Amino acid sequence: MKGNFSYFLSIGGCDSPECLGTCPRRPRRSLPFPKSQGLRIAPVLPGLFEATIHNKKETHVRKQTVIAIFALMVMLPISNALAQLGDDTPEHDARVGKALKEAGVKYSIDEDGDYKVIFDTGDGRTQLAYVRSATNEYRNFEVREIWSFGYRADGDDFPALVANTLLEDTFSKKLGAWTKSGSSAIFVVRISANADAESLFSALNLAVTSADEMEEKLTGDKDQF
Repeated sequence: MKGNFSYFLSIGGCDSPECLGTCPRRPRRSLPFPKSQGLRIAPVLPGLFEATIHNKKETHVRKQTVIAIFALMVMLPISNALAQLGDDTPEHDARVGKALKEAGVKYSIDEDGDYKVIFDTGDGRTQLAYVRSATNEYRNFEVREIWSFGYRADGDDFPALVANTLLEDTFSKKLGAWTKSGSSAIFVVRISANADAESLFSALNLAVTSADEMEEKLTGDKDQF
């Protein structure tokens, strides 16, 4: 509000100088109250108004924050579900993929969720190996298997010469062993499920070279696996 305003204070007394404002017979009158001593009420109101606006803004920000957090909580599970629907890769152990990538080994994941790798063993030969996602546990050990096929018989039984050759080869190996699964002989290396890239690569190299050497020894130039 603009302009000059006088503040008035009502006091008792009369107009006579002798009464000095103490005569009860005279009516009350209003005297100008010094502006410098006036009641300072107006300056308080803008502060209250500003505080009210500030509180409203804080409340609005808090509401917006709560809404944003709620929306994030709702949308994340939905987006994850949609991502899974669009990804048909079988369930697999990500630790293996991480180690293989660090070792620079290319791989694919088969229908069982196992990691499938192919090594060049030289002389135009290649060898297939599988790093299994499933692990086995014994007390405080978690063990992962690496498989590489080296022989397949015509029937369920191995010829005696082949069986003895596989047993003798197992005895000479520092790591891994030959196992029989149906009509197939598989060289299996067991390592820690948390093996690092270097350890996993070393185990893979042993598996594929052992299996490829045995395949060449038993079948000649045939490179089936």
